[in-house]
Amino acid sequence: MAEWWENIFGSGEYRELERIPTERTGQQVDFVLAALDLRMGDRLLDVACGIGRHSKPFAAAGLRVTGLDYSPAYLARAVADTGSFSARYVRGDMRRLPIRSGSQDAAVSLFTSFGYFAAPGEDQQVLDEIGRALRQGGRFFLDIGHHDGLIRRFQDRDWLEIPDGFLLEERAWDARRGRVETVWTYACGGTVKRFPVSIRFYTCPEIERMLAEAGMEMLEVWGDWNGGPLTMESWRLLALARKR
Repeated sequence: MAEWWENIFGSGEYRELERIPTERTGQQVDFVLAALDLRMGDRLLDVACGIGRHSKPFAAAGLRVTGLDYSPAYLARAVADTGSFSARYVRGDMRRLPIRSGSQDAAVSLFTSFGYFAAPGEDQQVLDEIGRALRQGGRFFLDIGHHDGLIRRFQDRDWLEIPDGFLLEERAWDARRGRVETVWTYACGGTVKRFPVSIRFYTCPEIERMLAEAGMEMLEVWGDWNGGPLTMESWRLLALARKR
């Protein structure tokens, strides 16, 4: 039986990416580049790169970028629109990265592309693999939803307008497992499709411990893309780590 992320991302049905302004992506790329402190020609691994929203501007900044994703549909879109600065795109599972050990100067995991797996230890395995791929001293930037801010302002449903229709998100909080169980209902072009989504949201201390287990030390943490501090109200958890 297919996992939830195979059903929705593998088909390319998740279309919220199309709603994100170019300006917001640019702000995020600038923030990440400043945090990673890379030089022209450095190797950067974009884990769960999707349609290449971040990997393309990373490549345009002069980095040698490898974008990894499980979705053939997203990778096809990324390859079809590489522009003047091309990244290398690879299909793979983030729990078993097809990347040579110690080959990357930096890695990123952006837009809550972490916390997908239900089996014990599999999210840790993702960080272990990223740590393995990094050279000694290599940096890792993680962008996820913040557990504390999510719980304080939890909404059980809302609507989003998307191209050609609407997306309804109906959510339930599973406190025992620390997961948000969501049903996404797409109403587009006269058709209705429903997809279950299950994401584990972590606290900052949990992320710091998991990074340490993967051989990385947390250097800094922020609560938004403006560089604000992480607080109980923060929607995002942005963490910078370094391989020991």
